Amino acid sequence: MFLLFTVIIISSIIIFSLPHPSPSLDTSNWQVYENPKFGFSIKYPPGWTQSVDSEKNPYFWDNQGLANAVYLSIDITDKSGPNSNRYATFLKEIKAGDNYFAFYSSTKPPEKYQPIFNQMISTFKYRQTDITLVSKMPLPSGIESAQIQSPEKIDDLFFVTFLKSNLNLPVDSVVRRSGVLWTSSTSSAWKIFFEIKDNSENKNNPYDFWKEGNDYYVLLVDANGAGSGEGGAKLVKINYANKTWKLTNCFYYVPEKFSFYLKALPKGISLSQAISRYQDPQVPLHMEEDTDCSLFDLIFP
Repeated sequence: MFLLFTVIIISSIIIFSLPHPSPSLDTSNWQVYENPKFGFSIKYPPGWTQSVDSEKNPYFWDNQGLANAVYLSIDITDKSGPNSNRYATFLKEIKAGDNYFAFYSSTKPPEKYQPIFNQMISTFKYRQTDITLVSKMPLPSGIESAQIQSPEKIDDLFFVTFLKSNLNLPVDSVVRRSGVLWTSSTSSAWKIFFEIKDNSENKNNPYDFWKEGNDYYVLLVDANGAGSGEGGAKLVKINYANKTWKLTNCFYYVPEKFSFYLKALPKGISLSQAISRYQDPQVPLHMEEDTDCSLFDLIFP
């Protein structure tokens, strides 16, 4: 009887010569997940579900009612090598564009899942996106690449937030500037959309930026205090055509409470409506009275 694999021992290192891969599985009826932000797609079997807490970390779950859920996940980073903090099994890494796509499975999944994982990874496809192209555009003078977050496409334009470092957002830059940049696929550089003007003590950063109808919204948080991420938050509505802005809510921001509130909202409520109604009952803020709500300005070019 032939062994399915051979083992060679060199010094203290064990090298496995793996068996030939099993025949390809039929993926014609598999579902397709597409990630336009990072320019890739991957197939996953029928009966599996897909969840995305972050576009940098999609998960694909088997729904077989197992006590220990089985999944395949993808970590998207700008550095090579498995994440030592992940409680999971590292499967493979693929370099595509400027990013590394690291594939993980749940810890010690049943052996029958290995060919499924292999087949899923084999369906991975990458294409260079407009976001990849605009990410390489030069920044305005005085803004450093360490401040830049991931670009987002809104309508036909691209936007990116830039942050100033504080205790909760340890940006590797001493530049005390924050705001939003914009560009288009036909432009040659990023431009200032607006910049946040603080007093000497505040460090407001744009935590979220989006558009509803003809208006833009930004959620600013001054989390310059304790390392818990808490701080004064402001929801700002922007009319860019008139270069004006309006404060629509001010509240005390506790990350865990705020996240729970958003997840519990019924369907049909816009993000701006949801945030405009929010207050932390333990630390209510008043737009007309609290300095946390007023010590900033938005400067348009």
